[in-house]
Amino acid sequence: MIVDKHTSINIFKFSFFIAFIDLVLFSINRLLRYNNVLDTGFDQYLITDFSFPNYILLIICCFVVFLLTLIFSIKAPKDFFKINISRNTFNLLLIILLIISIYIFFVQLTYRPRYESGSIKTLAGLLNIFGRILAICLFIIYQLNRTHLNYKVFIIILVSTVLMSDNLAGSAHFASYVLFEFFRYNFKKKLFLTIIYGILSIFVLDFTFSYTYTFDTESSAINFFAFEYLQYKEQFINNFIPRAATHAEQLYSYIGGNLDISNYFYLFDIIIESFNNRLKVIFDYGEIFYPKTVGQSIVYSIQGLDAPGGSSPGYVLSVISFLPFTIPFVVIIAFLFKQVSFRMNEKVNFIQVAGFCWIIKIVSSNFLDMLAIIEPSLIGLLLVYLSSNVYLKHKEV
Repeated sequence: MIVDKHTSINIFKFSFFIAFIDLVLFSINRLLRYNNVLDTGFDQYLITDFSFPNYILLIICCFVVFLLTLIFSIKAPKDFFKINISRNTFNLLLIILLIISIYIFFVQLTYRPRYESGSIKTLAGLLNIFGRILAICLFIIYQLNRTHLNYKVFIIILVSTVLMSDNLAGSAHFASYVLFEFFRYNFKKKLFLTIIYGILSIFVLDFTFSYTYTFDTESSAINFFAFEYLQYKEQFINNFIPRAATHAEQLYSYIGGNLDISNYFYLFDIIIESFNNRLKVIFDYGEIFYPKTVGQSIVYSIQGLDAPGGSSPGYVLSVISFLPFTIPFVVIIAFLFKQVSFRMNEKVNFIQVAGFCWIIKIVSSNFLDMLAIIEPSLIGLLLVYLSSNVYLKHKEV
């Protein structure tokens, strides 16, 4: 009964957070703007005019996605299947992760694969994606098999994650891993590690801060002590909440009909063309259709046709915009929540929930591009779920 109680509470928290975080961030962002706390001169994307009916629709969308996630999580079976691996196999994967992260670190001194068109066809681009997915998978395996592993595993995962960071989001990943782990310690360990993690956080924030504001492709120098460059503080302060609320604002713009993908049939066409584009890239034929992906279509809508790159829709927008075709992805996320909640066998707090949802964001915020099938994050989503079913074999006595 205790296990069932913890499982039920945990899946409720996971489902609630991932569905309603957009509503919370949207509300905070709009309140700060309304009270002139933020300098709107730093805005980087379209801000749709506020209307109360659309705000109600935003609440309804979040609630519908919450119910879908919660219901599927409740109905999901525990230990649907098991994957048994040896400690040696797990250690080998750790070594591979560390090697990849070191390689990516040196590559990113002069070239950032995530921001370069066509990088997915390069070794650095492929390893960058694979390394990030592998870090998440090993972290989940570690958390669900902690009695058979020690802190060295967590340190390697943490170091690898920082080495692969290429912007301020790296600090958020570091904090998410640390906080999820931190609240599983006893009181004595928490007291000691608060100081250690606090000091490390300063260096990690400094490191990722320099990548965001002082990165120079012409130099391989690492700009430590970026806090010296406090001319960026206004930009950082005024962009922090709006950047965190990007998915929320995109969802609100979708509800208001201000995104091209607000049209269901246009979204269908983009998904089909995105699939065709990926085939053209792989087999090197034909002209690329623009926007190339759903993410790029969103950027075109909120930043203009000249804006580079793409933007993931976020969990709620991904789910709600293309029902019922996104249901299978919700089911996988629900199965993941159920398996993690069940196997942890302890109550998680909302800080841990927030950390875990951020950790899996790479595989939970872009279902629309996953519908194009040829998408690395789709493989990542499946691998992350599979990792929650991994059991380490006991050593023979």
